[in-house]
Amino acid sequence: MDISQNKKKLLIFIVLIAVIIVVILLLQNNSAINLDTQQNKQEESITTDLKEFTDKQKEIFGQREATNPKDSSAKRELSRAYYLSRDYEKAEALIKEAIALDGSNPQFYVDFGRIYEAKKDTTNAEKMYKKAIELNTKEIEIKNEITKETKMSIYGIPTPYTALAGLYLSTNQLDKSAQILLEGIKVNEKYPYFYSLLSDVYEKLGDTQKSKSYEEQFQKLIK
Repeated sequence: MDISQNKKKLLIFIVLIAVIIVVILLLQNNSAINLDTQQNKQEESITTDLKEFTDKQKEIFGQREATNPKDSSAKRELSRAYYLSRDYEKAEALIKEAIALDGSNPQFYVDFGRIYEAKKDTTNAEKMYKKAIELNTKEIEIKNEITKETKMSIYGIPTPYTALAGLYLSTNQLDKSAQILLEGIKVNEKYPYFYSLLSDVYEKLGDTQKSKSYEEQFQKLIK
């Protein structure tokens, strides 16, 4: 009799444990569904906001370009809007037109490189970023010559360097990435994200001391 009672108690205990496990699994599943639903809503909201922004940009700069077809800045902004919309062919056509009008603007080549990078054409992306750095260097030399008597500090734009360094980082060419970022610091030593990216590069290279040092410099500059 005692053995039979013990068996019943054990059976009831096992059933209760099984019920508890099922309830926990159901709650976890519902939590996961709710989280997925919330995340999907957030993604839909971001997508809607981005579309509204790019549509507005297309309208504004489309009108400007129509009014003045030789406005290279309008073509560039229009190209950026199509790039954000992932219409890379249209973005490429427009940035080519902008470069045809003003081939000395390094930012145009940075944009062109990003379009190539989005299309997985890293070879041409690298060429465009290098061209942007070349033009940026020439621009700095001209400005330095003009302002040498005033002893003004002339800083170049950082984006050609961060774009090329980012490309090298994404393709695991870490030494090249570090080299470009160090060149960038010579051009603009006050730009914090050179140091942040260098910290990431040296962390991947396994040099924790340099990684920490550059992270500290980054933190100082953003305060």
